[in-house]
Amino acid sequence: MGNKICINILACIMFVPFLANIAHADSSENANGGTSKPYLFELSYYGETFFHPGLRFSVGRQVFGSARHAFVASLATAYYFHFQNSHNYFIDAGLDYYWNFDSGMFLNLGISQGYIHTFAAGDVLEYRSGAVYETFDFGYGYYKPGANFGFGYDLSRLESVGKPMRVYFKAGAFGQYPLNQLLIYNIFAEVGVSYAYSFR
Repeated sequence: MGNKICINILACIMFVPFLANIAHADSSENANGGTSKPYLFELSYYGETFFHPGLRFSVGRQVFGSARHAFVASLATAYYFHFQNSHNYFIDAGLDYYWNFDSGMFLNLGISQGYIHTFAAGDVLEYRSGAVYETFDFGYGYYKPGANFGFGYDLSRLESVGKPMRVYFKAGAFGQYPLNQLLIYNIFAEVGVSYAYSFR
């Protein structure tokens, strides 16, 4: 139990540097009179092993780099369902590198860390005093490190779209710790769309 409490505290503390980076980038632009970089909103189909369906939503912002080589910090939340096994919710912080080409194509590599909570996909039973009772499912929480790679296309290059939108595919792996005192890895894939928006 002590290990899990420490892991959960770490999962909360780790978001601070990402929020600080975003805030620092914003204040630097305001001080220098520069143009504020847009926020990136992503919505995707998220599949653990691709076939366990879910949805992922994230908000990010470029914290350093250039138009061709950009580093984006983000916060994300997601849900996916593992049939006859579990319901899974997570939140994580990520840092992604984007290599943007003149053609509109881009590649990306990313790392993340977060917290995932799982609930049984069914009744939870407890054996007590010689009988079986249904009990409330509080679920289990785990530390969630991860990494991904992907590619996509900038739809703003198309005259028929003309909006700051991108489509992308990502694949990667994430861990759950401690699961039976082990770090267990899962693979995932996602297909989604992003939209860039400036609030001022």
